Amino acid sequence: MSKTKIFLVTLASFAGVAMSYADGENPDQLNALKARVAALESQMSATPAQKDAAKGAMSSLYNIDFYGYVKADAIWSGQKTDTDGAGNYVLGGTAANQELYNRNQFTMTANQTRFGFNIKGPDALDGKLTANIECDFWGKDDSTDTDTGNLRLRHAYATWKSGDWSVWAGQTWALLKGVGSVSTINFNCGIKEGELANMRLPQIGVGKAWKAGDVAINTKLSINKPTGGTTANASSGVPHIHAYIDSQFKMLTSKLTKISLSGVLGAEKEPTSTSLHKRYNVCGALAGLELPIVDWLTITGQIYYGKNLGQYGSGSGIGFASSMNTTDHKDIRELGGFGQIRLFPIDKLTINAGIGCAAPKYLDVVAAADQATTTAYRNAIIFANVNYDFTKALSAGLEYAYLKTWYRGVTEATDTTRNTSRLQAAVTFKF
Repeated sequence: MSKTKIFLVTLASFAGVAMSYADGENPDQLNALKARVAALESQMSATPAQKDAAKGAMSSLYNIDFYGYVKADAIWSGQKTDTDGAGNYVLGGTAANQELYNRNQFTMTANQTRFGFNIKGPDALDGKLTANIECDFWGKDDSTDTDTGNLRLRHAYATWKSGDWSVWAGQTWALLKGVGSVSTINFNCGIKEGELANMRLPQIGVGKAWKAGDVAINTKLSINKPTGGTTANASSGVPHIHAYIDSQFKMLTSKLTKISLSGVLGAEKEPTSTSLHKRYNVCGALAGLELPIVDWLTITGQIYYGKNLGQYGSGSGIGFASSMNTTDHKDIRELGGFGQIRLFPIDKLTINAGIGCAAPKYLDVVAAADQATTTAYRNAIIFANVNYDFTKALSAGLEYAYLKTWYRGVTEATDTTRNTSRLQAAVTFKF
């Protein structure tokens, strides 16, 4: 609507309301007209960016913000990894199929493309309700087929927040985590290579934020569904309990230094009918650090120790050894972690480099005469990548990674190792 039309409509409306008011009608009409004129003026004065933001907004019963990105990856590796699109470790194969695993691999995928909705709900019980739903396309069971990824639920949870308290229910990030994640272009970002529990679980949780001078403290506790790692892992009949605490404060730079500690306590049970159905404790502790040294350099890392952590992305990926050998009934103990540096040398450019290792205790992993992926007892990675933001929406990155996997044989003399180089290039469009 042009300024001239708005002026004429406003003038005519004022004239009509003035005549009605003179006749003794309700003056609320004048207030309504003022509100309408104010809305028209706001529409006229909106900047192009504000108009674009308004076009992208969604609404239903409550306001909804839509977001996401499209990502295209091209990946080459010297040997076959566990998945073509997001390799965690180098496959060992079997003696009869070694040649199949010694070949160069090349693939492309767009499965990491994702979208989500942030939902701004109403006030309730002296607090505010919000929700988040997010999906990507890594839902296909056959992860080696990177062309036809199926829709996968990442997040679906609602949060009630009042002051320093919050309560949430649904599927979102597990609390067994550190303050910083491995910054790889590879989608699996260090899982089974030193980063534990970078995953999302169905859960119910409660959190409380605290202040101690200039130090911010966050505490959280959740009840979680056991998931992944072993067959019928929920057969123990108990949930997994996660606890998390972090502190954030300024130390060396204006950026926040963050320190965290988290843990898990739960159980698993042997699912096979031929075993003794022994119950295994699942427990672990994880410490994380994010330390800005100067404005252009940050160090992040984590270290963890626990047992039967297969479902949380441990190095072996095995919850307990009896799933392969029902006579041993062993817990699998494991120590792991990663460290990385993040460089921000110039505006729009980020460089990451790091190393990670996940090392279950050697004697806890079942020996095997023929090397298969389930007998891996240690994984390690060294990586470096460079990322450049052409605009707020468009970015590109290139990464090199060296992966090494150890496999246990019947004796130490028959142990083997597998290693490979891996190159990945990515282009991302955020919306």
